[in-house]
Amino acid sequence: MEFESARKLCLIVVDELVLKHTRLLYERYMENERQLEALIDRKLREEETRDGMEEVINGDTEDQGLNSENLDNTNESILRQHRLDVSQSVQDTVGLLETGDSIKMSTSSGGAFLRPPGRVSCAGVYGAGSGFGRVGDTMVMCFCSGNGDDIVKMALASHISDRLARIVNEEWTELGPTLVDIVRERSTICQLQAVDENLNSIVYVGVVAVVKQHNKLRVVYCHSTETFYFGFRGQTGTEIVLSKHNKPGTFVCGEYRA
Repeated sequence: MEFESARKLCLIVVDELVLKHTRLLYERYMENERQLEALIDRKLREEETRDGMEEVINGDTEDQGLNSENLDNTNESILRQHRLDVSQSVQDTVGLLETGDSIKMSTSSGGAFLRPPGRVSCAGVYGAGSGFGRVGDTMVMCFCSGNGDDIVKMALASHISDRLARIVNEEWTELGPTLVDIVRERSTICQLQAVDENLNSIVYVGVVAVVKQHNKLRVVYCHSTETFYFGFRGQTGTEIVLSKHNKPGTFVCGEYRA
């Protein structure tokens, strides 16, 4: 695939990558947020009004108490619905990477489905969900998804970026199997939380990395999750990759070259 003269590669979330169901859930979420903000503002105004009154009639006080109670119940109802919407939403990680004169990277959590209570996601820990490595003229940018707690323990994205940057050479070896080996080796440094249907520990991750060397670009990925979905855009248009796998804990991999 030929890319623009600036050799710019984007791993992107575009309209084609956003499912209609996901878009509707997001719209509901935003509407709930707006309603919640309006209720909070209204409650604050009512509290300020009550605080400013030196005397109130008992009947008025009871009415205000009833209004406040109704408001609290409505507020709680919206919060419950908000949490339900989030929990039922598509549990995907969203990442963006752009290479050009400078490197731009960002990633977000796919949700709390695989995250123990009280933990931050791997997206919130640099070097875990996203990482950058450079050796000489070789740069590697990496995103990880899957079981966030295991990814954090392994500091997986930064480890992959550093290792790939050192491995890549002029022979342009196949990086897919190499990426799988790196992940498997790294998984041995910690006790994994992810398990299969028989409660056996497994590596449950998806990885996509971009290797830039001598103005050449390669996109390499592997995953042990059921699906792994990403896209990249070049001069010829947008390429969408949906990789499916029915044996969680074992890996599939692939590579695209510029």
